[in-house]
Amino acid sequence: MMVRLLILLVCANALNVDGAAAQVLFSDQQPLLAFDKGLYRFSEFCKGEVVFRNGTFSTLMFNYNIWHDQMHFIDSNGDTLSVADPATVRFINMNGSRFYYDKGWLQIIDTAQGLVLAFRQVLTMSRPVQKTGYESIKSNEVVEPKSFFTGNGQKYGLVNNELTTLSATEYYFFGDENNHFIKAKKTFLLAYFKKRKDDISAFVATNHTNFNVLEDLLKVMAFCKQLE
Repeated sequence: MMVRLLILLVCANALNVDGAAAQVLFSDQQPLLAFDKGLYRFSEFCKGEVVFRNGTFSTLMFNYNIWHDQMHFIDSNGDTLSVADPATVRFINMNGSRFYYDKGWLQIIDTAQGLVLAFRQVLTMSRPVQKTGYESIKSNEVVEPKSFFTGNGQKYGLVNNELTTLSATEYYFFGDENNHFIKAKKTFLLAYFKKRKDDISAFVATNHTNFNVLEDLLKVMAFCKQLE
């Protein structure tokens, strides 16, 4: 299914909307998704609350744009805007999920004793490939025949019979009560639970924990929850 990404209005001037610096991206209240699975985390904008580091907060309609790593929201005029200074945001709650910002937006998966497990999804668009009858597509890729694709603010034309491939990769992070995140790894756990280093080391070794696999990380979080 061919779906067009409509960008109707781009404004270079920063705006202040309920304390959030923002830039107008769309003048349509329902910006379209660029692929079937979309560039947005959720299928539609949903009611959420943004809490700023200065203690103020606002309730708006939010959605997270994965492709641009931007938090978008809709203002009272129906314009879609992007938070231009996300470092001023403590967190955003929407659709049952919490998002933090630390050199990019991260979505919370689980918490344990103040430890936070979060992930960031990165989308990568491949160079066009020639369509053949023997071509196979991986299950984690969204592939569509398109006459053009956009990237880095530019529009690129494609010749007939070409495919555009969008791949998604998840990266996992551990965070602390100060909302500082680093790539999920054993050394962070040992530093965070200083008094239980031996227990954590034994658990990781026994379970052959792979810190790049979500299932293993969830087991680690479950173990950490029962630590005193």
